[in-house]
Amino acid sequence: FLYAGDISLDTRDQQQLRAQLEQARIEKMLHSGQMIVCQVTKEPGGTKGPRITGNLTLPGRLCVLLPTVRYAGVSRKIEDEAERGRLFALAQALLEEYGFGAIIRTAGEGAGEAALRADFARLAAMWKRIETEATHSATPRLIQSDGDLPLMAVREMLDEGITQIRTEDEALYEELVQNARLMTPELAPRIQLCRFEAPLFDLLRVDHQ
Repeated sequence: FLYAGDISLDTRDQQQLRAQLEQARIEKMLHSGQMIVCQVTKEPGGTKGPRITGNLTLPGRLCVLLPTVRYAGVSRKIEDEAERGRLFALAQALLEEYGFGAIIRTAGEGAGEAALRADFARLAAMWKRIETEATHSATPRLIQSDGDLPLMAVREMLDEGITQIRTEDEALYEELVQNARLMTPELAPRIQLCRFEAPLFDLLRVDHQ
C-alpha cells in the first residue's frame, strides 16, 4: 500500500512541493503499469498488504543515506552539543557534495571524518547500483534486502569494540565477510570461521549463559 504522501517528489523547491502535496491525488501522480523504486516499511499482516514508500533510506554503520530528499540530520540520541554541531556540519557537507540527504547515526558519535565519509561513499555506491538495476528491470523484483541477519550483524555490531565474530557455517562466513568488506573492510579479518569437534554454542556455553 502506497500513500500519496509517500511518493517521492522533487524537493528542491519547498513551496512548490507543499502545493503538490496539498493537491496530491494518487491517480494524477502515478499511472497503471508505471515502474517506481519503493521500499517496504511495514510487513504484511492480517488482511493488509505491505506498506511501502518512495522516500527511501539506506542505513550504513555510521550514516543513513536519503536518496530522494535533501536533508541533513544527526541522531537525537547524541546529546553532546559540540559533537552534534560537528556531525551536523559534516552531514551538510555530505549533502552538498553528493546531493543526497544524510543522517549521522548514534554509532557515528566520536567517529572521525574519514570514517564517516567512507561509510557514506559506500552507501552512495550502493544507491548507484540500485538505480542501475531498477532502470534495467523489466518486471517488479527485489533489488536490495536490508533485513538479513548476516548484514545486520556486520552493520550493527562489528566495530572497534568487537574482537571477533565467529561462525561454524562456511556459507554464512562467506556472506559475513562479503558484507564486512563492503561496510568495514578494515574489520573483515575479525570474522572467523571456526572448526572444532564440539559445536561452537556448546564449546562457549552460549545456551547456559
